Amino acid sequence: MSLSKPLPVSAQCALAGACGLAFGIAFDKSRVFQPDAIVNQMLMQRFIMLKMFLAAVGTSAASLGIVSVVAPEKFAAARGKVSGGKKHLKVAALGAGLLGMGMASGFSFSHAIIDELARLKVLFEQARVPFPQ
Repeated sequence: MSLSKPLPVSAQCALAGACGLAFGIAFDKSRVFQPDAIVNQMLMQRFIMLKMFLAAVGTSAASLGIVSVVAPEKFAAARGKVSGGKKHLKVAALGAGLLGMGMASGFSFSHAIIDELARLKVLFEQARVPFPQ
């Protein structure tokens, strides 16, 4: 297949599904979402969250590097479309605002309550006081 033609929609969906499956398996195996992992990261005792974030950054950088070598013309054209200018700053600000509003309206910050409860439980256990049920 030529590099100038986009993949068919079915292939794009299959590729997106495969990437999502790989991410889901890695996320599940890391157990980064458990309260103990979150509390230990905040206490600077166990850095599993940082490791997962850095793995995502490294994977992103590697994939961009591969694309820049395989298709440099397309990479430069795509990069030119998304960088520079005041318009792009406005679009980025609008996107960040929409993301923040979506997170707030979707209550995606509610996991912080669970994290705080887990932290309180750890503090109660350290003080040898029974945690209220």
